[in-house]
Amino acid sequence: MLYNICGIACKLRLQFKIFLLIGILLVSSVGTWAASPEVFLYYDENYGFNADGWGDWKSTQKIEDAVIAELDAAKIASVVGNADEFLAYMEENPEGVIVSPIVVPEIVYTIGMKDDSPMENFLFGGGVLIYSGDTPFYAVGKKDAPGQKIVPGNQGVMDVLNFSAQYITTAGAAVEPTDEGKELIPSLEPFNPTRPAQLNVLEAENCDPIEVYAEGNDLADPVLFAAPDMKGYFVHFHMEALGNKPEDYLAQVGLEIGELITNRFGELLDVEPQGKLTTTWGNIKSIK
Repeated sequence: MLYNICGIACKLRLQFKIFLLIGILLVSSVGTWAASPEVFLYYDENYGFNADGWGDWKSTQKIEDAVIAELDAAKIASVVGNADEFLAYMEENPEGVIVSPIVVPEIVYTIGMKDDSPMENFLFGGGVLIYSGDTPFYAVGKKDAPGQKIVPGNQGVMDVLNFSAQYITTAGAAVEPTDEGKELIPSLEPFNPTRPAQLNVLEAENCDPIEVYAEGNDLADPVLFAAPDMKGYFVHFHMEALGNKPEDYLAQVGLEIGELITNRFGELLDVEPQGKLTTTWGNIKSIK
């Protein structure tokens, strides 16, 4: 009888240890899940746009509305933030995902910043930037601020990506979705980017990987790539004068961005907890 009691006690202790181990694993899993970043979408009307009309904040909002709708449907958390929050997000979420339609604020990258810009640190540290619009890293300053003005973004490729040459071209292009593009961005349609990427330049710069989602005559857009030693990814997405496009086209761009985030990066991102308010323009969350 004593033997049976000991046997029962041993079994109970073993079961307790098993339950304890399961509990620890669950807590660890929840902890990892909770630490996953939200997708950050940049929006700040205090920063200007080019006076020729190629970009405006209304266009940005229409793109981001569509991104948010797609992410909400996929239960991926997102947050809209201003320039200061853009900077804070990069520092607090070094492996996060940022959507920056048309421009970036000059506080994250200013022309001439060498190897120490927050934008470069974010990308080379493991972050993802999905950028659309004109030339990459087109930085803009605050509106009506003395001594500040909109600056061309071409130099950003050399300063941020450490390229020896500009990888985009202003030559017109007609691109068709690739098999990978059809898989990751089901809504992607043929279009004519005005700033497509030159694949031969990306290859000459030793980018790895290079994921081409639409291509024509060695030109690509959208395309994802990593510069040498870059742990994150830069996503060149619909490089064109988006501010001049109709609302339905802008919504299409946002839908495509949302699909790429969901299908390419969804497993790395925070999921909306049940009952959590989704991100809308009437309920913009703030970075904590």
